Amino acid sequence: MCTMSRDFESLLPDATPDLLQSGLYFPDGNIVLRSAENVQGVATLFRVHKGVLALNSAVFAGMFSLPAAAPDVQEVYDGVPLVTLTDSAADLEALLRALYDPGALSLPRLNPNNPLKLTPVISLANKYQMDATRKRVVEILQDSWPSTFNDWLRYRSEMSIMREVSSRSPDHLVNGQVLDDSTPEPASAIRIAEDFDVPSILPYAYYRLAVIPVGHDWDKYRADEALRIRLENGARTARWRLLQPRELMIIMSTKERLICELRTIKRAFADYNAVCTRFAGRCSQVAKCVESAGPMVNLWKHTILHDMLYTAAKHPNPLDTLEQLVETKPSWGLCDTCSMVILRDIRRRQEEIWAFLSGMFPGQ
Repeated sequence: MCTMSRDFESLLPDATPDLLQSGLYFPDGNIVLRSAENVQGVATLFRVHKGVLALNSAVFAGMFSLPAAAPDVQEVYDGVPLVTLTDSAADLEALLRALYDPGALSLPRLNPNNPLKLTPVISLANKYQMDATRKRVVEILQDSWPSTFNDWLRYRSEMSIMREVSSRSPDHLVNGQVLDDSTPEPASAIRIAEDFDVPSILPYAYYRLAVIPVGHDWDKYRADEALRIRLENGARTARWRLLQPRELMIIMSTKERLICELRTIKRAFADYNAVCTRFAGRCSQVAKCVESAGPMVNLWKHTILHDMLYTAAKHPNPLDTLEQLVETKPSWGLCDTCSMVILRDIRRRQEEIWAFLSGMFPGQ
């Protein structure tokens, strides 16, 4: 069984000022990987095992299958072959820990920092053709972002519970954190998905970002005490600096479409006559349902749909607006048939919005 050395200095009898031993320096390792030098001109050494690298990487497997270099050509360090790489020490350590430590990729689900932590791992997994490692990273990312409408319904239920917990807590925290620190952050998700071909998480990540005002910057809100209070009250932020011009254009286009969807929702559900026409030919007690529809439409018009129009320009969220209409179902007072007619219409419109989002990224 492999064990890590605890006495780093004793393992480097001939260390030079430009070499630093990493925490991944196994006494029984049979190859040393040298990182690129940092800005201080210091490289980091990793003594690991060819078998582990070859098992996980097609690139290393191919390298180790080549005939051994002549002794006077092969670089050696601490009695084993030395391979100099162009990767930073931090990136190499992240990748190697993912290979050696089963818990290294056991990241908290929905954590907003997961994309940043996983970027060096998936970057080098791509470079060295580590398919299993890449697959695991993609699975972690996908677990935080719904890729189908039904996934979104489950995801929204989770978010609703967290918002409820936050609202009931005296300090508005969820597990000791503000809500924004307990839920996925879309800009970093878009960055890793665009850079490393993970299209399945893009539709809802772009949607979420279109719902967040541009001025709500992740770093700014955490550096300013006054803005920090707004975080405690439920404000959502994003790492806008990570985005490129093309991605900002997609967000602008998405936001315009979502605002149009909100206008359509208002026409469909804030108009009493438009709602009642759905009952014709379907209901055996039309008069009762038409009467009940009045209070139902008034409730929608003066609460959910009123608030929707007030906030539409900054953070249009038609999927959630429609779901809020569904949540008022216990007060509708309609027969089962008419209730199902309204519910199906709401679901149809939500699914059409989701189809639009998915259509933006046909390769997902």
